[in-house]
Amino acid sequence: MIYRLAKKCIGKNILTASYCQEKTWGKNVGTFEGLEVKDYTHFYQHFSKKEEKPVLASLVKMIPSEEGRRQLGRYLIKGICNLYQGNYDPHYLTDLGSALWVVNHFWNQPSIAINALAQYVNYFFARMTY
Repeated sequence: MIYRLAKKCIGKNILTASYCQEKTWGKNVGTFEGLEVKDYTHFYQHFSKKEEKPVLASLVKMIPSEEGRRQLGRYLIKGICNLYQGNYDPHYLTDLGSALWVVNHFWNQPSIAINALAQYVNYFFARMTY
């Protein structure tokens, strides 16, 4: 089910089909034009402006390692809390939990992990008003 959803959404997000169809974490996976996360402040500059591509570029590079996936979750949780500003919607965090579960369980299948993040970031940016 998750894989079908990921395949269905390829092309509707900013990711290209050839990018998402990578079978392993090779050199090309997660490059996004060389964008790189230096720290949370750098990540939040893009996150707060709802810039999907740099945000995803930052997150994708964290997927392959367990420590990176923990950092990915911390960055997203902190970013959501920083943008919160009293506009409470419980789905922001429950849906994040679902996306992080997918990333954690399918980290070795980039098309699934990346699409889970892309869908969540797109959903959050589309619904969050500030």
